Amino acid sequence: MKKSLLLFSLFILFCGNVVSAQKKFSLKLHVPSGISPERLEIFYNTGNSRVVVKPVFNNNKLTIAGEFYTKYASVSINYYSSDREVLYGNDFWVTEKPAVITFPEVAVPAKDSSAYEQQLLVSLRHPALINAGDIGRMGDDQLNNFLAAARKEVAAYGAAHAEKIEDKDSEERKMYCEKLQAVESRKIQFVTENSQLYYSLWFFLNDLVYAGQTVPEGYKGVTVDSLTSLFNRIFPDDAKNSFEGKMIRKVLKGRALEKGAPAASFSALDLGGKKISLHTYKGKYVLLVFWATWCAPCIAELPAIKEIRSTYSTDELCIISVSLDTDIPKLKKYIKDNNMNWLQIGRDENLISTYGVSGIPSVWLIDKEGKIAYKDKEESADYNKLPVLKNILKEHLTAK
Repeated sequence: MKKSLLLFSLFILFCGNVVSAQKKFSLKLHVPSGISPERLEIFYNTGNSRVVVKPVFNNNKLTIAGEFYTKYASVSINYYSSDREVLYGNDFWVTEKPAVITFPEVAVPAKDSSAYEQQLLVSLRHPALINAGDIGRMGDDQLNNFLAAARKEVAAYGAAHAEKIEDKDSEERKMYCEKLQAVESRKIQFVTENSQLYYSLWFFLNDLVYAGQTVPEGYKGVTVDSLTSLFNRIFPDDAKNSFEGKMIRKVLKGRALEKGAPAASFSALDLGGKKISLHTYKGKYVLLVFWATWCAPCIAELPAIKEIRSTYSTDELCIISVSLDTDIPKLKKYIKDNNMNWLQIGRDENLISTYGVSGIPSVWLIDKEGKIAYKDKEESADYNKLPVLKNILKEHLTAK
């Protein structure tokens, strides 16, 4: 009964008519005295982009204002230790009504670092909210409780059979993948049972549809077809027609793109502000690489991309890298320091969703006719060296 009452209250609060017009929000953030701004990370999601906020406070206060297209703007606040371990992280929903998030003052002086840190974390976990919703309270906590047993089983089995799980042909690997699949099944059960809840739509987009996972080979996850069918079956019409609903369909369509299908057209600005359009390069092969400076597998793959660039003329092959970084100065420095002398696009949510990118690196080859000639899921052994891609290029292009 308690669970049903909670769901009903959430439905009343968050499941009105969903609109997708551009809206504006304003949020005042109050933090405790003595907090280190350099250890805070603040950003918000508009539905179209992720905007990083520089934590510059005036008397421990910061005003954040921006635009958003989803039903709510989601604001993320993370606090790190001195060695960049996440000590606190939470997301908040805000609307067009002026919002305030106030973290209680810490009684212990900041100079008493150990005691201050402990009390600070207590403060961060108990904010006072005006016209703001704590996503943990709005669904995350309930979902985590729903998944707790299945996740605990995965963790315990993984710890007990860590070495054998590394063997992709072992029975332990197979069993581990089945337990991972059980977690996904519980997620689907949760959103199915609570499909009238806005949180379920938000979670469906950000986890089941969008979020990438590092999982062992053999784990299939949830297929695009099954996600599409589930979305069409369980969500009400206002959710399907919302900005979030349209984004879900767009991302799933991108994820469904397969070899031989026409590539999705796009236009975007490079890091120098110049417009780049896919149709401009018809008659050439185009290598499209989604990556980030903080992505270790992307960096491991970089030598292979450089080798490809040096092997083939720009008259035959155009390389376009799309970074998911939000720190543009840092990105530009990395590109310069590593001699990445090909077209570079900064974080572009429209392009990311158009190709259904849910994990990076994500590498696509588009042929002269504008059709998909390769997706990096074709790689298996030595995937960082991209041997399958190199063989395709060798077959169709002439080395310098």
